Amino acid sequence: MQGTLLYALGHYMQKTFGSPVWQQVLKEAGAPGSGYLPTRDYPGSSPAALAEAATRVTGIPAAQVLDGFGRFAIPMLLRMYGAALDPRWKTLDVLERTETLMHGTVRQRTPSAHPPRLGIRRPSADEVVIAYTSPRRLCALGVGLIHGIAQTRGEVVTVEHRRCLHRGDSCCELHVRVS
Repeated sequence: MQGTLLYALGHYMQKTFGSPVWQQVLKEAGAPGSGYLPTRDYPGSSPAALAEAATRVTGIPAAQVLDGFGRFAIPMLLRMYGAALDPRWKTLDVLERTETLMHGTVRQRTPSAHPPRLGIRRPSADEVVIAYTSPRRLCALGVGLIHGIAQTRGEVVTVEHRRCLHRGDSCCELHVRVS
């Protein structure tokens, strides 16, 4: 797993729950006690395992932790990868191009990184449908990222999660509409 996401997760957990809780989550997950560096790759490390450990420590469902983290992480991710985005693009424009621009950049810069695969279609001007596939099954993180992007664009979106890997479907299908 790319260190950037794990590093950002550490910042989110510390800001939201405090450093002692983050240290307990790391211990509970069997993760490095010192946390993560954004410039390193951490094979086998998983935001899902950390979110599950956070659930055990805080009592907050893992999906809620991942959603909150996604919303929190967007400003940092846009600072890193946002140069590829046209500042005039609205939320759906950004989502429509995420696989080719942002995930493509990640794959090019860090060949060991394996961001999820996104099948994206835009059936109308006010809707994007995202088919998310990843063995990590971090769809809740994706929902948080979508809301975080909308917030940076001054928009509100609704996300309807019609299919889900956690329910045995072959992918997660997210229907995103601007409200």
